[in-house]
Amino acid sequence: MWIPSANRGERVFADPDRFGIARRPNRHLALGVGEHFCLGGMLASTEMRILLTELLDSVRHIEQTAPAVPPRSIVVNGLESLPVRITLR
Repeated sequence: MWIPSANRGERVFADPDRFGIARRPNRHLALGVGEHFCLGGMLASTEMRILLTELLDSVRHIEQTAPAVPPRSIVVNGLESLPVRITLR
């Protein structure tokens, strides 16, 4: 099983990689049963909001300098590396 592929079946969804909150049918797959709630989620959201606000206040331009590198993982769906060049104000 490759967890990042869950809810992206090409035989089930017309555009499997597009986020569609109202897509039907949507037999959502999750890890286990019931709702999952991370106790640190609110702290992580607050930290990211502060980081991005401060970054945007001090940066004039951000450009990608090399291809993004996905992780070799059956659990994590994100990036291992995203090289960028930042130009300050």
